Amino acid sequence: LCRGNLNELFSTKMGDNAICATEDILSRFPALYNRLGYHPSYNYFNSGVMLLNLKKMRIDDITNKLWYQKESIQETNFMDQDIFNIVFNENVTYLPLKFNSIADHYLNYSYHDITNITQYPDKIVRDSFQSPAILHFAGADKPWEVAPSPRKEFYFNEKLYLDFLPKIK
Repeated sequence: LCRGNLNELFSTKMGDNAICATEDILSRFPALYNRLGYHPSYNYFNSGVMLLNLKKMRIDDITNKLWYQKESIQETNFMDQDIFNIVFNENVTYLPLKFNSIADHYLNYSYHDITNITQYPDKIVRDSFQSPAILHFAGADKPWEVAPSPRKEFYFNEKLYLDFLPKIK
């Protein structure tokens, strides 16, 4: 759910990297790296919001690398996200957390928890909680399906507004 101006997102300098994404809260858990078979220094990103450098991806034949990994990996818990992380592990520019603020984190973690788990400083985490530019309803709890969904009010405020628009035309 887009809740803010995305000019900063689309102005992100990618450098020579193939993608931009936000670090995932799972990125500091050793079991993740053991399962995927790569070094923790690469971090782990969430694939819910990504900017793609399509020119670099074509030059580096990324499509074939993604297909190869999909066919060869034994186990993926997060399907495309795991595959993207394996292929792009060292070619990622990390975005501010506000561009992929995951709604479940509001219920399960404090600001302090996320600051300790990720590379993000406390102020960045607080800003992403208070003013997310993109609110990502990741996980099983969707506001349109489940009563105790986190940040449900944002979804329903937008839905009411969008439902109202055709009536005023």
